[in-house]
Amino acid sequence: AISADNEFYAMWAALGFTRAPLYTGVTWKAQNQAAVLLAAGQKGHRYSFPHAKIQTAPPVMNRVFGQAVDAQLQANELVYATKYYAAILARATGKPLDVCQEQYLSRKRYFSVKDAYEEGIIDKLVPGYSLNRFRKMRREVLGDREAFSLEAQKPKFRFQREASSS
Repeated sequence: AISADNEFYAMWAALGFTRAPLYTGVTWKAQNQAAVLLAAGQKGHRYSFPHAKIQTAPPVMNRVFGQAVDAQLQANELVYATKYYAAILARATGKPLDVCQEQYLSRKRYFSVKDAYEEGIIDKLVPGYSLNRFRKMRREVLGDREAFSLEAQKPKFRFQREASSS
């Protein structure tokens, strides 16, 4: 779980430097900064389990101690963080910046998997999730008997190497 802006910014910066396909996913809940990181994954590689919940919310200011100037600095940082999160969501969802700031970060908003898909936060369900559950249920009901086979429906992967130029 991400609880501070520093960790969020470090993860966001690290995601920007990766060259390999970047897969992001949510298993149970993605809240606040975790939802922004989920959306920031590479398009086509943002996954979710069918029962997951996703929540966007504006950044919050914790207790501020000290003089009024310190409180003003914290408030300025809060405004900056809100705009930064909105920019990441705008880039991920393809919506305008002001729309993202108003819809996602003005108050808490909860998404089902279907809603998150329609908004452009996720792209796909975790592959094989329902199929694996079906196989387990089939084993429990049929035991070792095979009434039908799913082997023909398994995806076939073919790895091809590029010819070396040397």
